[in-house]
Amino acid sequence: MYTIDETFAIRADSDKFDIKNVKAKSLTVKMTNQDLLFKVVAPSETFNSIHTKSINSMDVSSGGLGVSAGDDGFLVWETSTGLIRRKLEGHVGDVYSAQLFPSGIVVLSCGADMRIKIWSAEDGSCPVSLTGHSAAITQTAILDRGRNIVSCSKDGKVRIWSCSKAQTIEPIIDANDVINCIDVQETNLDIVNRDDPEDPELESGTVGKIAVIGGESGSVQLLDLRNRSVIRSTNVNSAVNTVKFLNDENTIAVGTEDGKLTVLRIPDLKTLAEKHDSDSSLESLLPLKNGILCGKYDGACVWYSLANDGASFTSQDPILILSGADVDPIHDMAQDEDYVYTAARDGCIRKYKISNMF
Repeated sequence: MYTIDETFAIRADSDKFDIKNVKAKSLTVKMTNQDLLFKVVAPSETFNSIHTKSINSMDVSSGGLGVSAGDDGFLVWETSTGLIRRKLEGHVGDVYSAQLFPSGIVVLSCGADMRIKIWSAEDGSCPVSLTGHSAAITQTAILDRGRNIVSCSKDGKVRIWSCSKAQTIEPIIDANDVINCIDVQETNLDIVNRDDPEDPELESGTVGKIAVIGGESGSVQLLDLRNRSVIRSTNVNSAVNTVKFLNDENTIAVGTEDGKLTVLRIPDLKTLAEKHDSDSSLESLLPLKNGILCGKYDGACVWYSLANDGASFTSQDPILILSGADVDPIHDMAQDEDYVYTAARDGCIRKYKISNMF
């Protein structure tokens, strides 16, 4: 419990914690029986009129546009005001992944209808629709500027596509698992095929690229996209909901159904660090500064600090807690230069100013 005195300074009424710092949008607390600081950050703004039902996926651009897909539609909106620009209609069934190309004016989506669609955010048209998967497409990733994209599916396949030719580039990678998530990055490590593709008009973005995929059986696989091969695989013993390459480029964060956050080393996928302070499923991850922001099924949104080499979690920085979602799952997160955005089951998109967090 706490009280607010006449000068509006918060004073703790417990010997279990001390109030260290109070600002308009944040509160820093130290646990007296542990050497831990917790900083609770409130949203700077909450958009509750873009969606009224659960949001599955979201992305934002530096140019001021956001895109989000939920149970009540697939929408393009302004990140400054929350004003809806347009509704994108064409998918049959749920949209599982929605993201913006680097241009900020083209949208990529996929979903339960086994289709990938490319849209104009300016007029809502859909000039490209890609088919080939035999089950729901769970996530996509964009290579370079977007001439090529990658998709993963519940059919166990990873496909690379040519957007201009609107076709799959053979061969197809078979992961032998229901694939829930994928992330892609470029690597300087000598673990990939760097040969130029046979048809640069069809394939140009795979050279030097690696992907990580997470499966329903707990599999985590590191892929060489140019060579269409598995570099290394491991198993984390619980369904993998989300995977992200971290900012140090040599580590991967894995979020699983049992609530565990695991940091793996590239390329051997050795476990470097684990955080398991809740049994609530990890729904989304966002690399941020020198740490990782975790969105959980119980509505918690927590940032943990990592050591410079990513090999351990540290207590040098406060553990950040983004408030507002109560008990609604945080299904997705995104960021631009100034804000972190969260998308939750309650239909709200919340904006948190990064300068309030750090």
